[in-house]
Amino acid sequence: MVTRYVSKINIIDSWIKDKFKKCNYKNGSLYLKGGNIDKEISKFPYSIVYPLNNYFEEKFFETKKIIWIPNI
Repeated sequence: MVTRYVSKINIIDSWIKDKFKKCNYKNGSLYLKGGNIDKEISKFPYSIVYPLNNYFEEKFFETKKIIWIPNI
């Protein structure tokens, strides 16, 4: 699943958590988020955060991140 701002990650997770087969890092969700996400992802210890400003120079990407949360 891929999202762009819909809601907080824990709310979206509650909507989808039973919709995917659980397996070792093969399924998961990608989230495009901005701002401080530390508190929001603290409930997901296996999440991986990719700051987009590492890849893009445009101002829009300064605070944007892609978050991968495996469905384990």
